[in-house]
Amino acid sequence: MSKIQYITTEGLETIKVNFPVYKPYFLEESNDHLLGTLLQKNWLRQTNIEFDPSGMDIESESSVSDRKNLEYVYEKLKDLPASYASDERFWVGLIVTDAWKYVKYRRKDELLSGDNEKVKTSFLFSRGIKRSNYINCLSRLWWAGKLCYDPDDNYHYKAADLICSSAFASNMVLLSSSNVTANKKVFLGLIDCLLKRQDSGESIKRYHYVNALRYLNSLGGSFLLDTFSRDEIATMVDEGLKIYGTEQPN
Repeated sequence: MSKIQYITTEGLETIKVNFPVYKPYFLEESNDHLLGTLLQKNWLRQTNIEFDPSGMDIESESSVSDRKNLEYVYEKLKDLPASYASDERFWVGLIVTDAWKYVKYRRKDELLSGDNEKVKTSFLFSRGIKRSNYINCLSRLWWAGKLCYDPDDNYHYKAADLICSSAFASNMVLLSSSNVTANKKVFLGLIDCLLKRQDSGESIKRYHYVNALRYLNSLGGSFLLDTFSRDEIATMVDEGLKIYGTEQPN
């Protein structure tokens, strides 16, 4: 287990501005060349936070590995300070050092395409901090873990099971884009409703999330959702899905 290193502001900005120059480094199978350059230029700094990437799944189908890795990363870094979790320098540093093999595995198709934007977003943030936290293949594992973790249930990751069952990446971008899900109680109430429907034999699809959020957002204009209990939120979501439906309109 090693201590996580982060990239300096100078290093990050230099790579971004001159990405065509550094792009070949990111396409190499090994990070030796890139790491050597970062060390030579003194662009890496060490934190006191330890992380062992060897427990990450880099062989299964992404639908399986995303669920495993979400829990692994969040459990290992559960006490990560918010200032670190929200800092691109922290995640980029971890990606170009200890998590290199994971990114190579998880973004294999995007990297093979050679597309500038796909290669860049595999390693760097380019959509604003909040959105990028849920787009980057490594940082989104931690943020999804934080969002899904249920402290009131002995099995803490029921929400993760549901969200990772299909279209994990797009589900997380959708859920993170709504202000109502910033409240853990509201988010878990939404999930409780969907899990109940799933238990009744309903297949939960992306449009369930779309219309659940649509209804909650509409209620948020008239009510303070924070004042409702988790069970009340679940009931509201169920009512909203009855009104809006659960299928993508033609």
